[in-house]
Amino acid sequence: MKNTRPGLKKSEVLLYSLITLVGVAIGLVFPLMGYFRQASLVWYYVICVLSGVFAAGLILWIVQKIVLSPLEEFLNAMERASQGDLNVAIVGKYVGDFQALAHHFNSMLQSIRSSVDQLKNSSEETLHLAEQLMQTIQQMHGATEEVSSTIQNISKGAEEQAVKVQEAFNIIDTMAGNIQTSAELLSNSEKVVS
Repeated sequence: MKNTRPGLKKSEVLLYSLITLVGVAIGLVFPLMGYFRQASLVWYYVICVLSGVFAAGLILWIVQKIVLSPLEEFLNAMERASQGDLNVAIVGKYVGDFQALAHHFNSMLQSIRSSVDQLKNSSEETLHLAEQLMQTIQQMHGATEEVSSTIQNISKGAEEQAVKVQEAFNIIDTMAGNIQTSAELLSNSEKVVS
């Protein structure tokens, strides 16, 4: 992963300067405490400065381990998470506020992963339901076309039946007219014969 923090930041420089000043102050407090009164003055100041530098280094190392290392891990984890890596976790063993922060960060990412999984499952279910709906619509379209075709056939058959019934009425009318004519002829022929 690319380090996005080139060089020391202003807060880090201030922290290192403060630690150095504390170390030097501790080194200068030794004369007041009377620890090295028998040593020559030069050795006395050399030991005081070395003690101050050692104390500053020790404090710097402690601050690095207790504060800066956890912050570095938190920043790296947050950067990876912001880039979409939801499988990142803070695994360092911390105490106090850092432990609570690590726990909450890991819990937050777990909740986000669960939400993403639920969203993925819901999307897949919605897609499946949409496919089923499309199949149902296609089946209904086919059934509608079949019903329409059947209605057209029934209508065509009904028209044909109506034409045939009309033809039958015409034939019956013609037969009735012929029968009437035959009856009149018969009646006239009976009158002529009598």
